[in-house]
Amino acid sequence: MAKAGISATEGLVSCPIHRLTGLLCPGCGGTRSSMMLLEGDVGGAISMYPPIVCVAVVSGAIAFGWVSGFGVPAGLRAVGQKLIPFAAIGLAAFGILRNIEMFGYLRPG
Repeated sequence: MAKAGISATEGLVSCPIHRLTGLLCPGCGGTRSSMMLLEGDVGGAISMYPPIVCVAVVSGAIAFGWVSGFGVPAGLRAVGQKLIPFAAIGLAAFGILRNIEMFGYLRPG
């Protein structure tokens, strides 16, 4: 897309929560960040949506396990299930903090 002179972030649908409330949800910037990551702009992707590093690593590991046929080891699956509540709390905190002026560096862009 970049070769055609079109940015990967053009034409994306805006967040309905942000459009209705003016607040940034925990996922705001995630789609643009993913597109930037696919273009190879790692720095831009991280500045757009800091959790993209974790999302990319976990998604990559899951995809590798699925494609290779190895799957996810039972021990790792058990650890992952125990971490879900902490990840949910962390994502909720991220969503709240990025709307506070003092934590403006967590905002997309």
